[in-house]
Amino acid sequence: MTCIKENVGFEHALISQYHPRANGASERAVQPAVNTIKKQIVGNVADWDQKVPSAQLFLNSKYNARTKSTPFSLMFG
Repeated sequence: MTCIKENVGFEHALISQYHPRANGASERAVQPAVNTIKKQIVGNVADWDQKVPSAQLFLNSKYNARTKSTPFSLMFG
């Protein structure tokens, strides 16, 4: 893990498990994905995993005012 951290340039921090407030920034980043999947399952919770690809496509195609672009276009140009 140390080698990967040095090559990619990220910081690895340990937080408390099952305690969302311990890492609020990550929780806020995941929340749009959770909300998108919740809207798609509408009572059929057993099939939530089948909704992930369409939720990912939606979120990757959604315009972001802060970056003035979509995540897809930032990644692939």
